Amino acid sequence: MSSAHFAYANNSNRFLATDPLQEQPFAIAGIPFDGAVTNRPGARFGPQEIRRASLMLCDGIHPYFNVSPLGQLGDAGDMRLPNASPLPEVRTEIQSQAAALMARHHCVFMGGDHSVTLPLLRAAKAQHGPLALIHFDAHCDTWSDHFGEPSGHGT
Repeated sequence: MSSAHFAYANNSNRFLATDPLQEQPFAIAGIPFDGAVTNRPGARFGPQEIRRASLMLCDGIHPYFNVSPLGQLGDAGDMRLPNASPLPEVRTEIQSQAAALMARHHCVFMGGDHSVTLPLLRAAKAQHGPLALIHFDAHCDTWSDHFGEPSGHGT
């Protein structure tokens, strides 16, 4: 195993044990990144833990409506991100990988710190045009910058 793949060695499970992403209309993808946090790292483990928890849902069949995402959903795995790179470079990579997925699938992205939202929105805007967003947070993110980053933690 090369050092470039070391961070993904323990990520072999798939959401609801679904098939790997191919031509399914819906995709789930992980963003294992928390390089922009200032206090509590760990969001990089989010995709792996969400997948692990999804396996407790057994067959994924809704108990009342008898529907399942299986067959319509594929797991794209985790984005391969440059962990020790400047935030603008990571955002460019997230945007590029998200755009490629969004071009062929309806996507749900999981994990990552709050810095991953901007490149996902940029990828969606490039595909769909102007967007509207309602964001709920536990605290005000109203600073004009955060240690010189205009779109970082707290802004």
